[in-house]
Amino acid sequence: MGITVTSSDSCTVVRVDGPLNRQTSPELEKTLQSLVDKGQMRVVLDLSGVPEMSSAGLRTIISAAKRLGGGRGDGDLYLAAPGKRVVEVLELAGLLPVFHIFDTSAQAEASFQQIVK
Repeated sequence: MGITVTSSDSCTVVRVDGPLNRQTSPELEKTLQSLVDKGQMRVVLDLSGVPEMSSAGLRTIISAAKRLGGGRGDGDLYLAAPGKRVVEVLELAGLLPVFHIFDTSAQAEASFQQIVK
């Protein structure tokens, strides 16, 4: 699995490439925790390169969303470009209505830009 992190004025984009499962999710969790520790509270998780996701990957995303949102006000995790298999996992878990999901990373970034203005 590969993880790429880029930052803009409004948010940080974390792109994941490869399956998100028990073996790979700890790396994503470390990356997301590091961003929170550095004060990055608006994160777009670009899932366009994730062909499949297990329950371990789902737990990582839920945990990050709680850390970023957690009732503190200005933090949030937006999901971008999840593929069919990832959407199925989110749907089976009943979490589609819980997350802000965008077709592209650019759309998610633009949504954060509106908040910053």
